[in-house]
Amino acid sequence: MLEEHEYEIKGLEEAKDCGLWYRLVLAGEDQISPRLGHGLFFRNDENGRKVVVTLVGGGNHDGALAEVWELILSDEETDKDSTNHVVKLPHVEGLVAKYEFLCTKISTKVFIFGGADAHLNFNNVGYLEDGKWVESLVMDSSPQPSARTQGGNSAKIVVNEKSWLCVFGGGQVGVDAVTDENLYLYDIEEQAWTIVPVVGDIRPQNTQGHILSAFGSKIFVHGGLNGSNLHDTLHMIDVAGAVQTPQKPCSWLRIDDAEPSPSGRAAHGVAQTQALEGHEKFYIFGGLGQFGCLNDLWEFDISSKSWKKLTSENEAISPSSNKIFEPSPRFGAAMTYIHVEKETGDNCNYLVVFGGMNSSGEIFNDLWVYKIPSR
Repeated sequence: MLEEHEYEIKGLEEAKDCGLWYRLVLAGEDQISPRLGHGLFFRNDENGRKVVVTLVGGGNHDGALAEVWELILSDEETDKDSTNHVVKLPHVEGLVAKYEFLCTKISTKVFIFGGADAHLNFNNVGYLEDGKWVESLVMDSSPQPSARTQGGNSAKIVVNEKSWLCVFGGGQVGVDAVTDENLYLYDIEEQAWTIVPVVGDIRPQNTQGHILSAFGSKIFVHGGLNGSNLHDTLHMIDVAGAVQTPQKPCSWLRIDDAEPSPSGRAAHGVAQTQALEGHEKFYIFGGLGQFGCLNDLWEFDISSKSWKKLTSENEAISPSSNKIFEPSPRFGAAMTYIHVEKETGDNCNYLVVFGGMNSSGEIFNDLWVYKIPSR
């Protein structure tokens, strides 16, 4: 039986065993404040020797945040104990404080759409690059989505090496979703929105707090909330035809949930693998369920269209306790997928989770790592 402190690590390389949750404790003069509704992204530095996660925005009981942080999770070039740390980047001029926004990484840019602060929703688009915020200009004639909250870190499609942002549904106010049923694509080169023409009776419900994940031209929508109604459905739409031939209609497909499958939820974390042939998967963590917050972890395989629950192999933290050392139930946490290539060929894949809030209103700033079992 491992002692509780043995699940606490100082760097990614200390997460030795697959199927285990580890709490990652990083050094640094500043520490990230508790938050939810933020963005989390993985990148390697230029030489591939550092594993860096970028955290953007979010909110807590004090209001919305306009912060950018870098978490150095692994550094193979120097002593890990002195280099694995967290650092707050200088203030980014023009970056608006907000939470529950859509954000996704495209090349070296982190695009952000929508979100909210304590007073209003937003529908602007812009991107972060090299510590600067660039606001995108949208033509007035463009049929752009209304201001809304919009969670999900994987909301981009790629067709013929060209990228679009994807927006569907979102929050209006409180637990109510927007009434807009349209699926929007934002052309990052033309800086213009288009509405995907959709035919057929099958389509996702209007929800907020759902997740969006995309592989190539296929967009997946899971879960969400509208009023008191939680959803557990998974829908997919392939928009390749619409982006290659304007006004060519597309159709939503509901993916029937073969057991096991996740229960209904909203505000769950989402991350996805890199687009490698035969290994296209996305992951969801936690969220707000029918009876409170959740902390289960699920994997969806795109090729087999099947769910798999990733069980924690962590043992009880003491002989007299049934408590498992793992993230506590929460919603609004951010998650990212990390793929690390080793010179030995022993590649490793991880999920990193930060923050979130529980049913009692407690907001977290803990950082967790799950080492994904080998395929």
